[in-house]
Amino acid sequence: MKISSIKIVNFRGIKNTTLVPEHLNVFMGQNGSGKTSILNAITFALTGDMKSEYIQTGAKSAVVEITFADGSSIERKKVKSGNTSCKVNGKSTTGKSANVQRLTVQWSALIILQLCHRKTFQHSFCHFFQSK
Repeated sequence: MKISSIKIVNFRGIKNTTLVPEHLNVFMGQNGSGKTSILNAITFALTGDMKSEYIQTGAKSAVVEITFADGSSIERKKVKSGNTSCKVNGKSTTGKSANVQRLTVQWSALIILQLCHRKTFQHSFCHFFQSK
C-alpha cells in the first residue's frame, strides 16, 4: 500500500514537517541532516518502538502519523514520561491492537522496518514509495 503522507512533530531534529511521497523518493544529504530521523519516525509509527531521547529537546512529546493512499492512518505519540498512545484511523487503540491492525496494511510496509537496519536501505526505500 502506498504511503500518501508522513507527518513528523518534535522527533529528533525535526520540529514539524509533512512529507508527501511521490513516485520515487531518495533521501540524500550530509550527516545530521535528518535522513535517519525520517526512517526512525516511520519505524516508530509502524511499531511503537522509539527511544525517549528521540523526543526533541524542550518538547513534551513526539508524534508521527502515516496516512496511506486508501485513507487509512496510524498515529503514535510518545511523551517524555515514556507513555505511548496510538490511533488507528483516528480512533484510540492499544499498541497491541494497532500492531495487529497494522498487519492489514500489507507486507510491503513491514519490509521497510527490516531495511532500516541495512546499509542497502537507501536503494530499497525508493522501491517502497513507487506507484503501482
